[in-house]
Amino acid sequence: MSSGGNASHSGGASDMAGNPSSYIDGPVHVKTTAANEVLTFPVGKDGAFRQVWVEVFDQSFQVDSFSVELFHSPAQELNNALPVGPEIIQEISGVHYWNVSSPIPFSHDSVKVTLSYSSEGSDDSVSLPDDLRILKAPSGGNGVWQNVSPWNGASAAIAGTHSTVGLTSLSDFTFGSVGNDPLPVELLYFEAEAQNQDAMLYWATAAELNNAYFRIEKSTDGFDWSTLTEVEGAGNSSQVLSYSYRDSEPSSGLTYYKLYQVDFDGTEKEYDVRTVYFASSEVNIYPNPVAESLHVVLPEGLRNVTYTIVNGLGIMVKQGVLAGEGVTPIDLHLDAGVYTIIFPELDAQTHRFVKR
Repeated sequence: MSSGGNASHSGGASDMAGNPSSYIDGPVHVKTTAANEVLTFPVGKDGAFRQVWVEVFDQSFQVDSFSVELFHSPAQELNNALPVGPEIIQEISGVHYWNVSSPIPFSHDSVKVTLSYSSEGSDDSVSLPDDLRILKAPSGGNGVWQNVSPWNGASAAIAGTHSTVGLTSLSDFTFGSVGNDPLPVELLYFEAEAQNQDAMLYWATAAELNNAYFRIEKSTDGFDWSTLTEVEGAGNSSQVLSYSYRDSEPSSGLTYYKLYQVDFDGTEKEYDVRTVYFASSEVNIYPNPVAESLHVVLPEGLRNVTYTIVNGLGIMVKQGVLAGEGVTPIDLHLDAGVYTIIFPELDAQTHRFVKR
């Protein structure tokens, strides 16, 4: 069974070893008892037993205390950036991370940390142990993960464990993978705005791995979508990259835009929807039939709009300019009959009306 709270004991590799049914759910503190020894930390959380070992190397013995705590939370919540080379870390654990600490300043020659995982009947999802790497970052997050595994991968002296190289500081640790896992593209923003009669889309990434392209989809109602364009990605990048696209044919009213990121293997990620509003360019007229004055309703923002009125034979009988937006009356001194009013500057919109 698990035990909550703090636990303390003095060193040794086996005197306080735990098991899946007996571990400490909380921080474990261990004191050194010899110059070179392996300290055991039987930590677990929420039914998951993930023991840790810290091997201390010293030329002469000094009393010290080390602490370890397991967190059953995605390592991504620490908000650390992925390391840059020489190996490309494809992803980090979405399940566990550990905090390993000792008094500051660090006073030992070096230490080696060994983490454990479970590949069967657990949520660790370790299918390729050889691709595992141990990552280390400053405690508290908002830093950069560092690959602290041996060059040929994290060593595994015991099945289900991996160890670091010799370290001279301690902090947060987790597992990373160099395998072909789904790509993490770090999107900084995705924005859309009206620019004259066009919709401008902007987005940027802080990092990209295996990023084939971005796909932008468009909708007039937020339910039915069609592909607007595809924009080539950078593949792999550790620099901030900016992208943009101009939609020169947005719809009247609200236009919806959705951004997708697609890996080289076809895996894709969907991002939030953005909208751009354009006032309708549709002109309306009333009343119809009309006796004396035809009222023209112009879209918001439109002024100085030219119109032409033709009779049933296509002969122009009146023309003019509507100076203001909103509703403008046109006095009709015309014979009774059927007429058509044309707005050449607004895609040649036409409206037929009857003059009484």
